[in-house]
Amino acid sequence: LMLISPKLFYMLVGFSTCYFIVSILCFAAPLMRLERRILAVEADLRYLLMRLRENAESIAFFGGADFERQGCSTCLDKVIWVHYKKIAVQSLLQVLGTLIGFVAHFMPLLIVAPMYFHGETTFGTISQSQALFQ
Repeated sequence: LMLISPKLFYMLVGFSTCYFIVSILCFAAPLMRLERRILAVEADLRYLLMRLRENAESIAFFGGADFERQGCSTCLDKVIWVHYKKIAVQSLLQVLGTLIGFVAHFMPLLIVAPMYFHGETTFGTISQSQALFQ
């Protein structure tokens, strides 16, 4: 790639570095926080359901079913919303990856095609540079 065009090589290195930094800073840290949050709220839900199962007779005797239902519903809502947040962040990461793929497909064309029209390279160099970007 360096033999085809040093500019193309440095663009690839810069492009890859920027993508790596953005994906780590903007997506990896939030996804890890969401994973820990998912584990916590799912553990809370499991604890609540086990406590409900163990004390079902007392809850039924004292008429606490509505209170327990409300608590379980609130906890389940938290679990669902945390999963929605994780799906949203993963979707944004997927969109960014797809966008980067499209940009990486056309970047060699934008750099090597003008070199071809100026007579500095051959036509096969354009295909070679695109193959190297894949």
